[in-house]
Amino acid sequence: MIKPDLLIDYLDPVKATKAILRDWRTQEFRAEYGRDRIGEIDAGMVRLGGLSDATPVQGGGNRQQEAICSAIDRKTVAERGYHRAVTYMQEIKPYWDQLTEDEQYMLTVRFVDHDLGDGIKRVMERFRVEKSQAYDISNAALVKLAKLIFW
Repeated sequence: MIKPDLLIDYLDPVKATKAILRDWRTQEFRAEYGRDRIGEIDAGMVRLGGLSDATPVQGGGNRQQEAICSAIDRKTVAERGYHRAVTYMQEIKPYWDQLTEDEQYMLTVRFVDHDLGDGIKRVMERFRVEKSQAYDISNAALVKLAKLIFW
């Protein structure tokens, strides 16, 4: 297996940073609400324990056992997602905090809130610059973040 520190030479840090930023909202949501989701699954599992449905299902178990196994699977996935999201936020946040407020704004409107689709226009309006300048300054912020993360 190739060690991760060797792989960095083969990655495009700017492209990877864009992907990290595009995943920001999802990871932020999972980190904030993941514990709640896990609690909901736990509560559901407690209710399943009280079921008395012993109707056989394919594979030799019964519906109660199948429901509990399914809940365990959902909980495992939720816990992995939660821990991954918390780690993501802990890893990225210190680098993000090293950016200026303007750099954070540019990256947020272009990549974090990319689904709105008007990021470069918002950069142009806020900084009163032409489109090419908006790309230049926001790309500079992106490269700065990539350097902070990868070097």
